Amino acid sequence: MTQGKTWYRVHVPGFANAKEAERQRKILGNRLGIRDTWIGKW
Repeated sequence: MTQGKTWYRVHVPGFANAKEAERQRKILGNRLGIRDTWIGKW
């Protein structure tokens, strides 16, 4: 919990590369109205 907000982590594997993951991050963020998203490599 940061500054009164609860954060959730979602792991979505299976993208061919970082470019495709970034494209999907933008689509889902816009569709769901979520602004604080990021891509990480595991």
